[in-house]
Amino acid sequence: MGARSAIWMNNVNLIFILEKIKLTDCLERETLPPFGKLPFLKSLELCNMQKVKWLESKFNGNDKCRPFPMLEVLCIWGLKALEDWFEAGVAAEDGCLFPCLIELVLRSCLKLKELPSLPSKLKWLEIYKIGWMTLNFCSNSNPIPMESLSVFDCPNITSLPLADEIARLCSTKILGI
Repeated sequence: MGARSAIWMNNVNLIFILEKIKLTDCLERETLPPFGKLPFLKSLELCNMQKVKWLESKFNGNDKCRPFPMLEVLCIWGLKALEDWFEAGVAAEDGCLFPCLIELVLRSCLKLKELPSLPSKLKWLEIYKIGWMTLNFCSNSNPIPMESLSVFDCPNITSLPLADEIARLCSTKILGI
């Protein structure tokens, strides 16, 4: 329930071998440890942290390492203040924040501004109670190998992707809107 992490959590050298992290019910937390710098992190689940505004507020855009280099599963539930993926002015080099992401679940993040550019490996996308007005995929024309796309209880979405964007979902077996 504390507002800050334990000191060891902020020291990447002590936790660099972690592959899975789950933080739940940290109700007073406003910032997160620098999880994007963990070279082996494959799964990150963040639940019910109502004051966090950015996924990784301590990421330094001048670092040589790419954020979340191995992340495959990202589940974010109940981060009601989450506005953006990184603090203003920080972005990944090629626009793709999660190059290895296979599964993305976003639930109850009403202030989140937009979907990040989707990595080419994404197979599962679930969106529930998000405040977006449009549902967009990344701007390139490559096929998206997504097998499952679910969009539920997003009353602000007034338009779906254009037909040519939907056509890029060449592997979709499950579609729920």
